[in-house]
Order: sequence, then C-alpha cells, then structure tokens
Amino acid sequence: MKKKPLFFVLALIITSALITSCDDSGCEDQGMLECDNGKCCDYDVPWNDGHGTCYSSLSYCRETGWACSKCW
Repeated sequence: MKKKPLFFVLALIITSALITSCDDSGCEDQGMLECDNGKCCDYDVPWNDGHGTCYSSLSYCRETGWACSKCW
C-alpha cells in the first residue's frame, strides 16, 4: 500500500519531464531552423555536426568527421 504514493510521484515527475522536453526550443521564434540536438541554425546553414556548429552544405559538415544532420 505504501508504494502507491511513491509510484504516483514518480509518474508525475516522469510525465513532467517528458512534457517539458517536448517544448519548442524557440528556434522558430527566432526565425531559425531547429536541429536534432536543440541547436538553432540559420536557413543558409542548415547542416549541423551535432556539436553546435552549423554548415552551409553536407559536404562541409562531413569534413569535420562528425555525423551530420539536416535542421528543420
């Protein structure tokens, strides 16, 4: 019986974390693209290396050796 309040509290904490993690990072509000890692990139540099740097093309991004992704 004592586990029910603990379960409820844990469920509430997990739900809160999931809801806040889905919040918009504000990239769209700034007129920028949002990347998978939460980084914002300008429209003219839509490729991200996952380490905070934006690139104008996939080939430039791949030169870093990191996995690159397109920001949307």
